[in-house]
Amino acid sequence: AAPLTALPSLTASQVKAIAAAEGLQLVMSSNAAGYKGVQASDRGHTYKAKAPSGLGGKEQYLGSFKTAAEAALAYARHVGAVRAAAEAAEA
Repeated sequence: AAPLTALPSLTASQVKAIAAAEGLQLVMSSNAAGYKGVQASDRGHTYKAKAPSGLGGKEQYLGSFKTAAEAALAYARHVGAVRAAAEAAEA
């Protein structure tokens, strides 16, 4: 398998199409990354996805991604279609 750094980034349109095919919605946010559960890394070259773990308010690290949209997809997959849709409606 190719190392992660060798894989091409997905465009926001591609990520939205994947999310729709999986029955998911990306949850928008007013934060700098533009998506709930996503933040730019300290160096600004990748994006981290985090979601509530349900254990005393702690966050669960979901991974680092090349684009904010890819990280948002990981968040939506983690919280599931029903919760992602509810959060998107509130945003």
